[in-house]
Amino acid sequence: MYYLSDCYVRGCGVDSNYEKGMEWLRKSADNGFAPAQTSAAMRVLGVLSPPEELKEDALKLLLKAVEEDYPPALWNLGLLYEIGQNVEKNVEKGKELEERAANLGYGHAIIELAQKAANKKDYINAKKWYELGAKQNIKNAVRALDNYEKYGRF
Repeated sequence: MYYLSDCYVRGCGVDSNYEKGMEWLRKSADNGFAPAQTSAAMRVLGVLSPPEELKEDALKLLLKAVEEDYPPALWNLGLLYEIGQNVEKNVEKGKELEERAANLGYGHAIIELAQKAANKKDYINAKKWYELGAKQNIKNAVRALDNYEKYGRF
C-alpha cells in the first residue's frame, strides 16, 4: 500500500493522482507501517500552522512510528521538538530523539549531528558521529574524517 501510494503521487506506472496516493498512504499508516505513519505525519507537521485536528492526528501517527524505533520518525520528531514546530519546544528531548535515530544507524541523523557538533567546535562529538557514519560507509563522514586527519578540522 505504501509503495502504491508513492506510485500514485509520482505517477510511476499509473496516472498521477495525489488524492488517491494520499488515500493509500493513510491506509498503509492505519495498518501500522512506520514509514507510512512517518510520511503521512510529516506531510502535516512539516507545515507551519496545520489545522489543530490534523495536527493531533499527525502527532499520534508519528508517535506510533517513534514507539517502533523507526529512525526517520525519531529524527523528524526530534527536529520538531528542537525548533518547537507543532510541538512544545524542548531542545533536550529533541536531541535525545535525534541521537536515538543516529545510534540506530540513520545516516541522515549521523551526519547532521556530526555537523552540528563541528559547527559548535565540539570536535570530540563531531568525530564520534563521523566515525559512526564512516563505519557505515557514508561518504560525507569518510570525507570529513579524512579532512580531520589531514588538516585538523572538519
